[in-house]
Amino acid sequence: MAEDFEMVAEAMLMAYAESVDTADADGLAELFWLEDERCSGVADTGAEPLGRVAFRALLSESLISGEPGEHMVWHQARAHRLSSEAGYVTAMQHRGNAWQRVTLILLKKGHEWGILHMHASPAATST
Repeated sequence: MAEDFEMVAEAMLMAYAESVDTADADGLAELFWLEDERCSGVADTGAEPLGRVAFRALLSESLISGEPGEHMVWHQARAHRLSSEAGYVTAMQHRGNAWQRVTLILLKKGHEWGILHMHASPAATST
């Protein structure tokens, strides 16, 4: 029986938000395939995609950028399976007064899913 990719994506988003809410840098990093040379991220911090080392630093930075008590919430999440081992999620991320558009590319290795790539950009308006 095939895995329900929507459930995989929902679990990934929940784990991501929990790691941010609890400022758990290691927990957040564990969601990503940081050891994979293809792991990367794109953010509004620069024009070029971030490699693994810079991306890990950006993840840690994002944990301390919010105000105490601010919780991350995902809205309008849509999961799209590409194959039995790949898919992507698009969503609006809300934390404090900030809204971002986020795309996550998920890759399955063995029996485990992880984030291979993340693209985040500020949203012009809230939803």
